[in-house]
Amino acid sequence: MKTIYSILVIIDPKHDNNPVLTRAKEFAKVMKASLHLLICNESKKKADLLTSLVNDLHEEGFQATSEIAWYNNYHNTVVTIQKAQGCGLVIKTHLADSALKRVIITPEDWKLLRLCPCPILIVNQDRSWLGRSVLAAVDLGNPDKNHIALHDVIVKLANTLTRVAEGNLHLVSVYPSPIFSEIHPDSNVPGMTPEIKEIYTSACKAFEDQYPALTKENIHLAAGAADIIIPQTAKDLDAAVCVIGTVARTGISGVLIGNTVEAILDDLDCDILILKPDSINDQLEQLIKQIHY
Repeated sequence: MKTIYSILVIIDPKHDNNPVLTRAKEFAKVMKASLHLLICNESKKKADLLTSLVNDLHEEGFQATSEIAWYNNYHNTVVTIQKAQGCGLVIKTHLADSALKRVIITPEDWKLLRLCPCPILIVNQDRSWLGRSVLAAVDLGNPDKNHIALHDVIVKLANTLTRVAEGNLHLVSVYPSPIFSEIHPDSNVPGMTPEIKEIYTSACKAFEDQYPALTKENIHLAAGAADIIIPQTAKDLDAAVCVIGTVARTGISGVLIGNTVEAILDDLDCDILILKPDSINDQLEQLIKQIHY
């Protein structure tokens, strides 16, 4: 991630904002960043809430500002304010929708993930990260150059968070196979061709060499569905946060296509940090300018 000087914190007047604010303050301390609190609403009725939160932050020594804004819809409001304030990170809770509603209407968080040009931290818990595992989720079998670049960013940042949390670094990657059994690069799983095996083995070895904290025992490869295996691995490890990436597609058609990040949002119990490679961020900013909301 680039240097972050300002963090956008989404405040939801209908829910408890303590977990989001706690995480925002932790990041602000480490990054020495200011906080900008945002309520996405057409009404200004909750201005007193923001004033109270900002005053509390000032008393704790944080630089903080706030506003209530609305630009046609939720995701456009967040992206508009993020760009206007120059925020390098968005922190929010997940807006969960029912499965039926997701079939009919694309969830607002999905739209935000596809269009927001900066990293997003989704807070799903109020527990401390201290002493807990940090899980990096990567697609080691994808040869696309954008994905490969993103893998490095994900593991590098996860390694940094591990040092901050004083926990253990873990990596998970899912092998797309109908064989739903745990695998390891040294095993002979039916359907795992020598070529694919070599891709996974080389990628794992590269990460092991670069990050001493990432041992063979902390690399978790499995055959099956990513949206099932990643949440289960995070749960088994009691992960504090899962660092994962999304390579957004360009063009309007790309905005309509989901990905692994979207599929696991409702199932991950830990916090989720979603990243994009810088080159994709540039394309997203151009796409945002073309879309009429």
